[in-house]
Amino acid sequence: MIIFDLDDDESDRSSRPRKNRSHRYVWHGVNLLDKLYRKFKHFLYTSYYSARDVNYSYGFYPTSKDSHGVSFRSYEILNLHGNDDLLKVMLNDCDDNSVVFDIGANIGTYSLALASKYTDSDIIAIEPNIEVFKKLEMNLESNELDNLKIYNLGISDQDGKKPFYISSYQEASSFNRKISKRWGGNIRSVKKVDVKKLDTFVEETEKRPDRIKLDVEGHGLKVLKGGKQTLEDLKPSIYLERHEVGSEKNEAVLEEFLKERDYSINKRGMDWICLPRDSK
Repeated sequence: MIIFDLDDDESDRSSRPRKNRSHRYVWHGVNLLDKLYRKFKHFLYTSYYSARDVNYSYGFYPTSKDSHGVSFRSYEILNLHGNDDLLKVMLNDCDDNSVVFDIGANIGTYSLALASKYTDSDIIAIEPNIEVFKKLEMNLESNELDNLKIYNLGISDQDGKKPFYISSYQEASSFNRKISKRWGGNIRSVKKVDVKKLDTFVEETEKRPDRIKLDVEGHGLKVLKGGKQTLEDLKPSIYLERHEVGSEKNEAVLEEFLKERDYSINKRGMDWICLPRDSK
């Protein structure tokens, strides 16, 4: 630990307790280290995304990825999220002839893995960020999958348009301005994107989800509120990657909403597996 002697002069030393002064120096040191760590982390992420974007821009080569024994191709340099525990659970739980909604699909790791394993299933990938959606589109084209459909759309608690904040740290991009600035990121642009309630999307597409994966940077409760009828009528299993921000910040409120619709919740850290109580 680095301790910096800040704002201390001879005239002030005798009037302040030694213990408090020491704690203040430690705090400054820890705070500085935290800022340096955040900047270094942001540098690593932005460097990776820059290199990755070159591969997408020129379409060099979609490499093979392995996710819990399932192979698919993508233009990602690293297999980010390919080894997620939540993906492993879904790969074990799903079966053929299922309809799976991947809401917040990003570049498609979950969707590609599920579609590759369950070739008779119907996978629906939904991603609001147009820049990321284009990458998802390229990844879909690099795989021979006719059971995966993609939508450039946001799912929320209303129909219409909402501002979407695109962060320099791609995975922090969100409908919430504050969230988009996490981890040292900054807002690169703001775009109005089409949004639909989950109930509206189900009605328009006539797709009846058996399972829903949610990774929407804190927007999860709003997505669920826009799908009350879907949850009550169809009782899909829900796989939620919860974030302590936005509408997902208050864990008790999110949990109450699901329990009121007769869901049981298995919490595995920030991964929530929510099953209708009458499911076997």
